[in-house]
Amino acid sequence: MRFSGFDWQVKHHIDHPCGPGPNLWHREHVKVVDDCLRLRIARRSRGWHCAEVETHQRLGFGLYQFKVNALLNDFDQHAVLGLFTYPTPDVGDDGSNEIDIEIAQFPHLPNSRLVFGVFPASHTMTRSERGFTRRRRRVKPYTNHLPQLYRTPASL
Repeated sequence: MRFSGFDWQVKHHIDHPCGPGPNLWHREHVKVVDDCLRLRIARRSRGWHCAEVETHQRLGFGLYQFKVNALLNDFDQHAVLGLFTYPTPDVGDDGSNEIDIEIAQFPHLPNSRLVFGVFPASHTMTRSERGFTRRRRRVKPYTNHLPQLYRTPASL
């Protein structure tokens, strides 16, 4: 699939649940409509059917911006929107050099809906994580935005 100038692989795994999750993954939940990537999640009789895309192209440093057209306060307690940057193998192991943004209901952070985590380049360094509170109020659909991230070799 092609989106935003990059080639993306769509996860399709419906035989039995797999991670992250465990979830079932179906390609029908991923579409590009009017230059927007549409990811959908649906509860079915066999469990959650989810959407995931990934690119193996190096994105590098610069501005990362995500727009989310959904009511973020109304996610089901089992749903998680995860936005991750992982390193290519030549840069580091899985779980290193990672930026992790998750929107969900977090039992260990009851007043937070958004968690921002940074996994350092070395497993000997401390991982940082911070929860952010979002006021519970109704907002119009198609007006929610996630923060912009600007990543350089020395800062985030």
